[in-house]
Amino acid sequence: FFTGQHRITRGKLLPYDPAIRVPFVIRGPGIKPGTKSYEPVANQDVAPTIVKLAGARAALTMDGRSMKRFWLDPRRRSRRPILLSSYATITRLIPGDYPDEPADPEPTGDASASVKSPNQNFVGIRLGPYKYIRYENGEQELYVLKDDPAELENRASDPAYRRIIRYLDTQLEALRGCKGQTCRNWAPPWPQPPAG
Repeated sequence: FFTGQHRITRGKLLPYDPAIRVPFVIRGPGIKPGTKSYEPVANQDVAPTIVKLAGARAALTMDGRSMKRFWLDPRRRSRRPILLSSYATITRLIPGDYPDEPADPEPTGDASASVKSPNQNFVGIRLGPYKYIRYENGEQELYVLKDDPAELENRASDPAYRRIIRYLDTQLEALRGCKGQTCRNWAPPWPQPPAG
């Protein structure tokens, strides 16, 4: 197993794909070399995958799922949503991480906070073609990833996307309160983006 943050001690704290897409590489018996699956993996999937590979049973309820079936059939896809979250009060645990800044500044929650040291408390969801982010201060971001993979066109203020935001808000709240199997449930079919 290999996961990476490229020696970034505090991790990447932004909700955008270059920060949240961490490689997940597995090598071992029964895994065909060169197999690639594009099914999204979340951190909570690592432990269930290890348990499954070991032929063991988990003693505790786990929120994630084994990814084994996705490398056995790399074309397989699910409609499982992925929860995104970041809280500045949690990310400021290393005193002196940035010597020019206080160790525990007041979180702003402002989406325009510094990229160097963002103070953006947010929750979000990645589901199908969408990524939806809701900040603590009420700001929202919505990206249609298949049309905007660089996440440059925020559709959250476009009235044509209100139905999609309501759908994603509902899925986000269900995911935030999930436990065990309910975290592995597929979401109902998502609404299509407006034409045009």
